[in-house]
Amino acid sequence: MTPTKIRNLSEHVAEGKPPVQEVLRLAMSLAEALRKIHDAGRVHGALTPSRVELTSSGVELLPGYPDATPYTAPEVLRGRPADARADIFSFGAIVYEMITGRVPFDGNTPETLLASMVNATPVATGSRALDALLVNCLATDPAARWQRIQKAQLELKLLTVSARRTESPQRESVAAQVRAEVQHAVASRVAGRLDAQDKAIAEFQQAITASLQAVQAHLCTIDAKLTAGQESTKRSDEAIARLNVRISGVEERGAAPVERIATTELLLQAATERVSRVEQTTEAVRQQAAGFAETAALQLHAIEQTVRSQADALESARTALAQTDDLVERVVEALDSLQSIVLEHSEGHASGVS
Repeated sequence: MTPTKIRNLSEHVAEGKPPVQEVLRLAMSLAEALRKIHDAGRVHGALTPSRVELTSSGVELLPGYPDATPYTAPEVLRGRPADARADIFSFGAIVYEMITGRVPFDGNTPETLLASMVNATPVATGSRALDALLVNCLATDPAARWQRIQKAQLELKLLTVSARRTESPQRESVAAQVRAEVQHAVASRVAGRLDAQDKAIAEFQQAITASLQAVQAHLCTIDAKLTAGQESTKRSDEAIARLNVRISGVEERGAAPVERIATTELLLQAATERVSRVEQTTEAVRQQAAGFAETAALQLHAIEQTVRSQADALESARTALAQTDDLVERVVEALDSLQSIVLEHSEGHASGVS
């Protein structure tokens, strides 16, 4: 059954700041909708409140237009194509507006918008937990943002647990403990692996750069030797041509002295030997070039194999990271359910005692 459309998110925000629990619920639905798009290998690219329809089952994302808005990521304003991180920036701007009633950055043109994003800092919301979430979504540098919307989903789940104010001090203490344990688990299981992968990639890129520089230098040397050999061959050919002309003149005159003929023969012999040496040098250079080409092919093949192995390692790291995120989400949900059961049991016991 098709979900019933209720209204547009922009209309909902225009009515005033929703309660925190309502903001968190809408943010969770919006994050889940973005996660489905990203898992399918796509991006929205132009997310704004007017492109979000509230439905009976959550939210529905409408196609966007590539216009400059306060929700557009700064790298997109600079002309770069949108990716998942650009959607995360737009998500953070929408959540900020729902919480504070205003957009985090403002401007009438793409230039003023970009200047505001680079030079201004959004006013704090008054909640350190919400500010921490928004900082990781609204970073100007896309590399400093959360790279996957699953991070925002996890943080929203933890905030939802903490924001339930039927909550006794015991419940708040459990929520804080859950956050600490989850953060410790994520840091210990993922941070080390990602650091190792980043270091390996950096070292591999340096090795490739050094190899390519060596290959280019060797090719330049071979080109210089071939050019010199070709010039020597050209000069020898010109010398032989001049000797042939002189010999022809001698033959035509027919009465040249014996000494002159002998000298001419010696010159011709010397030129022939010089041509032979040039040809040998040229052949040696060609053989060296062929050997180097074979070596370069082997090196490039080895580099290709290394690139493939690094790509496989990165894919394994991404898979492990996704599995870790899913595990942490299930842990948070299970602990949330356990807290609810404990609280209901405590309230029931208190009612029975009274």
